[in-house]
Amino acid sequence: MHAPPTPNRQALLALALLGLGACPSGGPQTTVRLVDGRPQETRYVSAAAYEHYVQAQVALGRGRLQAAMDELREALILDPDSPHLHTELATVLTQLGKLRDAHAELGEALRSRADYPDALVLQGQLFRLEHRPDDAERSFRRCVRANPGHAPAYLQLATLLEKAAEGPDRARAEASARQAAEVLRQMIQRVKGEVRLEGHRRLALLCLRQVDYSCAAKHFEEALHGEPDLDTLLKLAHVYRAVGRFPVAIRLLREAFDRSGGNHQVAAALLDLLHHQGTRQQAVDLLGVLETAAEEVPERTRQVAELALGVGEHAWALNLVERQLRVGDTTGLQITRGVALWRAGRVQEGQAALEGLLDGPAGAAAARRLSLLLGERGQHARAVAILRQALTRHGHDVQLVLDLSRALYHQGKGPASVQVVRTALLGHPDDRMLRFGLAAALERTGAWREALGQIEKMLERHPNDGPALNFLGYTLADRGQQLERAEHAIRRALFLHPGEGYIMDSLGWLCFRRGERGRAATLLEMAVRLAPDEAEIIAHLAEVQVTLRRVPRAVQLMRQAVAASDDPRLTARLTRRLRELERGVAPGRPKTPHGARTGARDTDNR
Repeated sequence: MHAPPTPNRQALLALALLGLGACPSGGPQTTVRLVDGRPQETRYVSAAAYEHYVQAQVALGRGRLQAAMDELREALILDPDSPHLHTELATVLTQLGKLRDAHAELGEALRSRADYPDALVLQGQLFRLEHRPDDAERSFRRCVRANPGHAPAYLQLATLLEKAAEGPDRARAEASARQAAEVLRQMIQRVKGEVRLEGHRRLALLCLRQVDYSCAAKHFEEALHGEPDLDTLLKLAHVYRAVGRFPVAIRLLREAFDRSGGNHQVAAALLDLLHHQGTRQQAVDLLGVLETAAEEVPERTRQVAELALGVGEHAWALNLVERQLRVGDTTGLQITRGVALWRAGRVQEGQAALEGLLDGPAGAAAARRLSLLLGERGQHARAVAILRQALTRHGHDVQLVLDLSRALYHQGKGPASVQVVRTALLGHPDDRMLRFGLAAALERTGAWREALGQIEKMLERHPNDGPALNFLGYTLADRGQQLERAEHAIRRALFLHPGEGYIMDSLGWLCFRRGERGRAATLLEMAVRLAPDEAEIIAHLAEVQVTLRRVPRAVQLMRQAVAASDDPRLTARLTRRLRELERGVAPGRPKTPHGARTGARDTDNR
């Protein structure tokens, strides 16, 4: 909190006297006045005490905690029964790490006024810091009961309950999520003014985390009735994309783009949606806007070119990069140029451009990009050789190790693909990406039980690792094992990473394994809208459509999956399945290729 600008201490004192009047000598008289811009029913503060209070705020604004504490103690000598002063001092003591003293001051505040809202909220926050969630919940609930219009209490209580909803105990997690939703609904009903919008935002996010997209849309819309904020616009656009309302999603993303001043991530989301809706000219126009905004800064120009590559505008990206390279040469632009040449059909030139960078400082990045391109063409031996050389030249690089593992697997060397990660992990046993990569490599080669053992080791130390939870849940669900445990793991992953298409796919596939075909179709349709380039997700939806006797739709989807695949092994398997569907062959057990869902892509999603 900052005091308003004033010329001197005398002016501060005059302002206090004008605003508060004289202080009676005793008695528990109360009034309603403004403290920090908020109405507070509290005892009068004497002019001298108020001066110390204001000086404390000035000290806080300058980061002088000790001075602020001293001023507040002086104020309390003059007004020892002010709950606000005790609470302010407790806040400063908390920042200084003196939690026991902070609790003592809050006790004094609550003795002066038993249900003083700021004191109860701070008390709950202290209990959270001390890992006493039950005591924290009691403080927040007490505040809500006694002060039904005090928004911070609702928000703090909802936060506490949402945290409990992330826990490993399924029954308690579900109960906590329901209670958090009820607390936010109460806030929306009871609290007045603009602060209600925060209740709508929080409830919408909670609905999103629970995969209730109708509820999420309703409350995100309510939250936008005030001043639209960027995060709410993006989340609502995500919801409408998931449910297939693409024009609304595009409109929201355009508004978010304008409000963000051309934010790169917002631009990427808008470009992707325009691209998949077939509005190529609008996508190109947006790229032109981004190019102008880049102002010929090499790194910003490279980012725009990479966005263009991501939506298939390969010639446009190549043209942009080559024009920028005439102005100034950078390694990053050279790598993007090599990829653009390859994508534009000038494969030999692109390969030569990337190979020319392998010995330089950006050799690891060039090797990764080149190996992926070679892998798409089935040249796995060449990709393996390049990655091995890069590791020799550039030392330990986790992503190079993981790429080498996948390249070895696709070369047909499954044991070697596992061993290269296992060896790297011996030297870096605490590296989460390597541990996850080893699990992925094991799963690809069929050793899924050992893979789960590696994931469980991760979860022992990092119980809220979303990709690891998804790996666990999907792997169990795909094999029809421990489906209740699988569901809890997947739902926890979605709670931690709401709206992620690949986790939505896991939940849909789980529903399919349990025979809930209608629910599976709904979830997988949403997953495909959110991740329309993921061949495995599209194939999952196709298999569900087969069981619903929608074979023409299944054939259409499987063709889409084949076109989306950039993995020769996966492409071959999907093509075989497509031929079966075209011949009218009845479905057997749909089989996901090893590593497709829980390996390569999820490692990259970390």
